[in-house]
Amino acid sequence: MTTPVTTEIVDGIGLIRIDNPPVNALSNAVRGGIADAVRVLEQDPDVQAMLILCAGKTFIAGADIREFGKPRQPPSLAETCDIIEGCTKPVVAALHGTALGGGFEIALAAHYRIAASDARMGLPEVKLGLIPGAGGANRLARIAGAEQALEIVIGGNPISAADAHAVGIVDEIAENDLRVAATAFAKSLAAGGKAARPTRARAIEAIAPDAFEAVVARLTRKTAGQEAPAACADSVRRAMTLPFDEAVARDREVFAQLSAGSQSRALRHVFFAEREAAKLASGSARPVTRTAVVGAGTMGGGIAMSFAAAGLPVTLIDIDDAAIERGMDRIRRNYATSVERGSISAAEADQRLVDAEQGPRLLTYAFGGLGAQCHVGAVADGPLDRPALPETSVQLDHLLSRPPLGGEQGGRQTERLGHRFGATRGGGGRVLDDPDPRGGVPASVGGDLADEGPVPQPLEGRGRGGPR
Repeated sequence: MTTPVTTEIVDGIGLIRIDNPPVNALSNAVRGGIADAVRVLEQDPDVQAMLILCAGKTFIAGADIREFGKPRQPPSLAETCDIIEGCTKPVVAALHGTALGGGFEIALAAHYRIAASDARMGLPEVKLGLIPGAGGANRLARIAGAEQALEIVIGGNPISAADAHAVGIVDEIAENDLRVAATAFAKSLAAGGKAARPTRARAIEAIAPDAFEAVVARLTRKTAGQEAPAACADSVRRAMTLPFDEAVARDREVFAQLSAGSQSRALRHVFFAEREAAKLASGSARPVTRTAVVGAGTMGGGIAMSFAAAGLPVTLIDIDDAAIERGMDRIRRNYATSVERGSISAAEADQRLVDAEQGPRLLTYAFGGLGAQCHVGAVADGPLDRPALPETSVQLDHLLSRPPLGGEQGGRQTERLGHRFGATRGGGGRVLDDPDPRGGVPASVGGDLADEGPVPQPLEGRGRGGPR
């Protein structure tokens, strides 16, 4: 079996090369390979500095998803980072593509960083209901300051190489060949007698407590009820108030707690579901050109706005004209608030209102209790080509309690998910033809879409105050 981590020595520089396609994920073999390579090269008298770099299109893009939910084998990511940081010879990380999550934590544990001009980096764990679990927030605060750490860790969005360089995360940007530039950079460190620079030994730039809390309040203003953003803020706070090892040990405990919680499990469910839907063969799908939402209430209006934002014309349907008008008024108020906040322009709001048109009134509308399948009887004349919605609806409400399926039916879940995923992912979505359509539900998509029955396993933690 080919090892994913190899080493070579070139002109006194120990090259640690990771090749774990497709995204150089941090599997156990990669973590162990990095740790072993650093130990061996540190003891080699011919090695003056080390360079961690990756083959393929990206630096380490995060954890190996195949290890999610399984007991981790040593060394842990935290242990690997400590070995890198504790090396007595300078260690440089050469970043290209996307250095995310654990990959970025490896880079932060290195003593120096050089990046390709188009590289991006960040700690997106919050988007999976987690915090960086190997000291990433702590090291980032020591390199770039507490405020920048809060922005990256709570926001969860990657930053560019240029922005990282501006705040001191990246030491140099390589405009041309990264390996050549990174090797030259490592040689310059050795020639200049530069020593190892452990991140944990760096002091965090002072920030007034009230200024710190103001940043936290701004970044968590829209995350009420979500555990991870507040936990990310606490992680940075611990970096400022506790010794490094104690703070990171607490981070690992919080990471484990969040990982076992319902919110993180729900967000990871979405992550895996989207990956499965993305695997659909494009040849088996047909384009989505327009949509309809049955039910103009809060949920139905939100779904309609999502389709309009994706550039898909959407028809809003309800029991009578008054219900439709109430729904449209709610949509108009939501757009006005978005314009006031600056999240969209007035012109964008106007265009989306054009895309969200009022549709026909329902003649019959029968539905049962929670967990029951709901049926729309018929609609009056209107813009829909087909009058009977039970044959043309896709259920988007994942709150109905249904067990996960296995075998042949389990395989069909991916196809059903593809219906929803293709239509809501953005403009130009696609759905699959359906040999056995079933009925729709309130706040369901109608028109050109078709359903195959039971929806994927319900998401956990999506109740009041949970992740949306």
